[in-house]
Amino acid sequence: MSSQERKTDLYLSTTDTASLFRNLATAIEGGDEKLLNDLGISIKDSKKIKLEIKCGEEKLSVKVKVKNKAVEAEGGEMTEAGENVPKKPGYKPLKKRMSGTFKSIKKSLLAATPPSSEDLNLFLEDAAEMVTYPGFGNKYYPAFTEACQYFEKAAAAGNLEEMLIAFSKIDVCRLACHDRYK
Repeated sequence: MSSQERKTDLYLSTTDTASLFRNLATAIEGGDEKLLNDLGISIKDSKKIKLEIKCGEEKLSVKVKVKNKAVEAEGGEMTEAGENVPKKPGYKPLKKRMSGTFKSIKKSLLAATPPSSEDLNLFLEDAAEMVTYPGFGNKYYPAFTEACQYFEKAAAAGNLEEMLIAFSKIDVCRLACHDRYK
C-alpha cells in the first residue's frame, strides 16, 4: 500500500453503516465532509474510494480503502508544506525490477562471472530504496542492508568468491522476508 493510500477496518452496526453511507452521499453531493474526515475520508482529495462490506451476526465489517490524489511537480511530488521531493517508485514495480536484476546477477555468479555493472548498480540502488517501505519486512531490513553492503564491497574489490557468499546472504534474507510477507 502506498503512502497515498489508507485502509480502515470498521465494525459497525447496521444503523451506523447506513449512517456512513448517508454521510458519504451527502459529501458526494458537495455537502459536509466532517464525519467522513474523522474516518480519514475526503471526497475532494480522493482519487478512489473502495468499500467492502461483510455481514456478521450482529455487526457489519466495513473495509474502507482510500487512495488520495497525488499532487505532482516536475521530478517529484509536493508535500503538504509545499516542498518538492523526488517521486518514490511504487513498491510492486520496484520489487518486480529487483527480481529481474536478482536473477541476472545470480545467473552471472553461478557462471563464475561478475555481474554487469548496470545490474549491480540498479540492484543496489533498488535494495536501498526497498528498505524505505514500511510494513514489508522491517525486521529483515537491517540484515538485508548489511548483506547488500558486503556484496557491494566484494564487487568493488572484484572478489568473485566473496560476492557469491554475500549474494547468498542476500538470498537468505530475501527468502526469510518473502516467506513471512509474500
